[in-house]
Amino acid sequence: MPDHPRPLRKWLRLTGFTLGGLVAILLVLAAVGFGLSLLDEMRLREDSRTHEGSLEGNGAVRGHANRLLARLPPRSTLGDNAFRFVAVPELSYYTYVVSLSAKGATVEGVLITTERSRDEKKTTTTEQNFTMPRNDYHALVTEMDHLADHFGGDDSMGCLDGTMIGFERIRGARVTSGIGNGGCSKHYAAIGEIVRLTLMRFVTPRGSPLGHGWYPGF
Repeated sequence: MPDHPRPLRKWLRLTGFTLGGLVAILLVLAAVGFGLSLLDEMRLREDSRTHEGSLEGNGAVRGHANRLLARLPPRSTLGDNAFRFVAVPELSYYTYVVSLSAKGATVEGVLITTERSRDEKKTTTTEQNFTMPRNDYHALVTEMDHLADHFGGDDSMGCLDGTMIGFERIRGARVTSGIGNGGCSKHYAAIGEIVRLTLMRFVTPRGSPLGHGWYPGF
């Protein structure tokens, strides 16, 4: 091997140290980026999983869902077998909240549809009361419970489009809840479809039929 002049050897050594340092920095940055991405995914999964307790929170998504749910009859009036639901289609002029209470031979339902004007300066709220046979309600909540119980979450809360789906399920002293984006989550898309298809059999939202999904008012 030829003997390099001392200045050249010094330059090569310095270049090697510099490149090694750059590689080390890049590896550290990549590890930090991966760690932050993993933490973000864990946070999204935690936000969208099924929780024990009511749907709480004051953020942009949960806060909006809770303000809409507050228009429904309070949970304390629904009895020990009930269901509350909210659908917020992004880029649509409509939002929907539903409560179902199985107290007697039939199930009492309330559907509240809110429509924003095209200039977004005015909102119109329509409340409709309806009933549902207990066997239809039982089929709905049985499928719901099968889907939602023990759901570990996904990254749907990171989506900016689609329909935001939230629910509260009351079973005696137990309340479970969840919220996620049906545009990115098969889980919440399935929950939204179960409720939509059931609603269509018993009530028609005024001014906004749901036959083609949650977006008829787009």
